Amino acid sequence: MPGVHAVLVGGELDYKVGLYMIDKDILAKGVVRYHGEAVAAVAAEEEWQAERACEAIKVAYEPLKPVLDPREALEEDSALVHPDLGSTTT
Repeated sequence: MPGVHAVLVGGELDYKVGLYMIDKDILAKGVVRYHGEAVAAVAAEEEWQAERACEAIKVAYEPLKPVLDPREALEEDSALVHPDLGSTTT
């Protein structure tokens, strides 16, 4: 698109950020964990150009099975929000 210089997605960034633990991807990689989590970044000459590029981005989401019971959450095979949490840097 005219004026757009770059579009990035999570798979292109190997950086993590965090306030207390460096454990959060800058952009979602493969799994979006909450409504509003960033999935792409756009760099453009003008704000309106970036907004148009963002509007053109299409994302296909597959809903995850929610864990709604605390006992189920404690089961060994329960889905984890951050399955690699033990391997993060502090």
